[in-house]
Amino acid sequence: MKLSTAIFNLLNRIIKSRPYSALHLAIFGDIEYRQYRSQQFLLSTAALHSKTFPQFRNINNGKDVVVVACGPSVEHYQIIPNAIHVGVNKAICSDRIKFDYWFSEDLPVFFRNDPAVINRFREYPCTKFYGLSNIEDPRTKLCPSNPPESEALAANALRYRHDSGTTLRGWEPQPAYDLATQPIGAFGTVALSALQFALWTNPKRIFLVGCDNTATGHFYKKDETTYLNTQRILTGYRKIKEFAACYYPDTEIISVNPVGLRGIFKDWDQDKGPLEDTRQT
Repeated sequence: MKLSTAIFNLLNRIIKSRPYSALHLAIFGDIEYRQYRSQQFLLSTAALHSKTFPQFRNINNGKDVVVVACGPSVEHYQIIPNAIHVGVNKAICSDRIKFDYWFSEDLPVFFRNDPAVINRFREYPCTKFYGLSNIEDPRTKLCPSNPPESEALAANALRYRHDSGTTLRGWEPQPAYDLATQPIGAFGTVALSALQFALWTNPKRIFLVGCDNTATGHFYKKDETTYLNTQRILTGYRKIKEFAACYYPDTEIISVNPVGLRGIFKDWDQDKGPLEDTRQT
């Protein structure tokens, strides 16, 4: 839309509005439109999630679940036997770990010019989840004419939505309690989406591996600079810690070989010996 057309449309709405409404529109934007789009998003998300997540409720009760992100500390991870492993994005490039689940978001960037990863996404034998942004998220405009969603669907990935880019001003994401109806809380990293899913499966323990929360690259490309908003992500981990203590008090969350998350959850440096069974108070 040309700028002149956008200005004309705005002036036309102001002229047709009452003075108070016109002032409100000029200062805050079209709140009615934002509310409509938010309601549309929440309703369609509930319909989508009702097909994706109920089958996994409590499925890992009594088990250990490992959420594997892409930080350099993945290389120091000593694999926990008999644990369920949930990988995110290019964590699946690790040949040492056998993944049971895989979460991927930001696929327009994730798949670009990387056919090897596309093929791995298609062929890897695990349950895959493909995260969709809010319809107002500007990142959706990055999709090429042949959107990567087709790759996800070809791989039989289950789709879900997170609340990044919500239309409501001042919105602060929160962890999702009912994944069957609510969008997953977006805190700047897909690892936190996978962690909310891990809690939904109600395991005995959740181990965080490669969740370094630093800008020091990835285990598969050490010299690559990352642009994570580490403070925002840290806020997300703290919110989920409070959330888990309230709704999943019997599930212990443990940082394995921690870097940026040290001191948030129970810490376990594997090179110092086995994990103690006593709960951290």
